[in-house]
Amino acid sequence: MARLIGIAQVGEFFSESFSGVIFLGRYLQASWFPGFYQLWAAWAPPNERGLLIGFAYAGLHVGSAITMPITGALCQTSLGWSLVFYFYGAISFVYCIIWFMFVYDEPKLHPRISMEEKTYLESTCPVITKNKEGKIPIKSILTSLPVWAFVIVNIGIDWNLYTFLTSVPTYMREVLHFDFQRNALLSSLPYIGMWIGQLIFGWISDILLARRILTLSVVRKLMNSIGMFGPALLMILITLFDCHNKYAVVVLLTFGLFFSSGVFSGGMLSPIEITPKYSGLLFSASNSLGALTGFLSPVVANALTPDKTYEQWRYVFYLGSIIFFIAGLFFLIFSSSNIQSWAIEIIDYDVDNDDHDYHYDHSLSNKTSSHQINKENIEI
Repeated sequence: MARLIGIAQVGEFFSESFSGVIFLGRYLQASWFPGFYQLWAAWAPPNERGLLIGFAYAGLHVGSAITMPITGALCQTSLGWSLVFYFYGAISFVYCIIWFMFVYDEPKLHPRISMEEKTYLESTCPVITKNKEGKIPIKSILTSLPVWAFVIVNIGIDWNLYTFLTSVPTYMREVLHFDFQRNALLSSLPYIGMWIGQLIFGWISDILLARRILTLSVVRKLMNSIGMFGPALLMILITLFDCHNKYAVVVLLTFGLFFSSGVFSGGMLSPIEITPKYSGLLFSASNSLGALTGFLSPVVANALTPDKTYEQWRYVFYLGSIIFFIAGLFFLIFSSSNIQSWAIEIIDYDVDNDDHDYHYDHSLSNKTSSHQINKENIEI
């Protein structure tokens, strides 16, 4: 207990004396994103990717929902706000130990999975050889329309997520007139809706692929369109309701984030599919641009609502709807689920590749020969 108190005092000293420590913590957390995509490229077969990655992403949003009441309760203790940092820091430390024990870069390196699992993963996930020259094809990446389709979707979803995170609670307080406690509870409902949506849309996308109902490209565009055009319509509908229909607004906000979760089974999977070799690099660069909306969206919302009236807040939702629509339309036209030629030298699959739609033999009893493709796009 003495050690815990000592750590608490040191943590409180640093947090009070150096505000840059919080910035440094956020900076270090950013390393999670490129590793996340690079890991799933090796571990998630294409026709299981939607649910697996959707479930992983869902942790971000369910975390946002459950930490609000937990943080409020921790702040009421004798240690006050500082206990929040110690509590979540301790959880992160324990999680790191679990991560190092069970997570490996590739299936072939994992000592505890079965040979059948290892064979299945290695036969369905791409094995990419490293570029001998070690050069990143920056020009090809910057001139690739599928890359920009992903970047624009990332920026679009980030803009609206940050709007929901920073501006919607203000809207619920100032326009809908919810009190503090009810506002905190109702503000978490859209994130619960998003968590549920990620699981549902991930499961649906995997079913469509596993049963060969639709090709991979069509599934990704369908899920992304649900995640972009659905919320765009609902944000327009929100502008039709005022404080006299405030619970209807909460329902629309919740369904808005529910449908927006479709992008995590759509456009947000693009890095793994168009460039598994550089998926971490592509996502980290794109997410850096998306993170800028965290600064811009609240500034724009404040500029559009100087008097905090219902009429002014409608423009915030109009803008969000337009951004959703433009991002969804751009992805629908220019996206691809093809592995790009500049992203590979040799790629090995062991698949039943009928019509290039990523259908795999799960029994592992009917294997086809390995394909080696050099400097060509792979239609999937």
